[in-house]
Amino acid sequence: MQTLRECVDDLRLVVDSLDVIESELTLPLGSLRERLSRRLNGADLRLDWQIVDLPAVDWLQPADALRITRIVQEAVANIIQHGAATQVRVVTQPLPGAVEIRIEDDGAGFDTARVSHGRGLRHIRRRAAQLGAFVYISSTVGAGTVLSLHIPLHRDREHRRTLVLTGTGQSRAKSTVGTVDG
Repeated sequence: MQTLRECVDDLRLVVDSLDVIESELTLPLGSLRERLSRRLNGADLRLDWQIVDLPAVDWLQPADALRITRIVQEAVANIIQHGAATQVRVVTQPLPGAVEIRIEDDGAGFDTARVSHGRGLRHIRRRAAQLGAFVYISSTVGAGTVLSLHIPLHRDREHRRTLVLTGTGQSRAKSTVGTVDG
């Protein structure tokens, strides 16, 4: 039954991402909050949700909103699975030329030099690259983890992303992504 509920929640997340209005990022994040709250409550984690009004991300399309919510979802899934945390904090704030979404936990933390290639972190970095965003990860063993996603407000026409055809016939994003570990 739990798996079915997660599948329905996932489908709702996809549908909600289609409702992006005028480059507004807080709406898809608000939809995600409800889903995360149930999952975190089931894992005995407190959610501290500090989402503020953000400037418009002028290039934001439904697929981009979905990528952003997937990044937050993956970060929270990593906290539940590996973090040994009691609290998760999700914060947004405007930055010069960008918006930040920061996911913090008070859990076990990890050595970024040894755990930088896990599947969840790989998915987060790939999605950030597809957005032209930057991911910064800071973690200390025994002191929790902070994942910060910086999303540019504007992208030039060419962006930094180009679609490259792989040998399997699928396209993949190629981009420069800043990652700070440690």
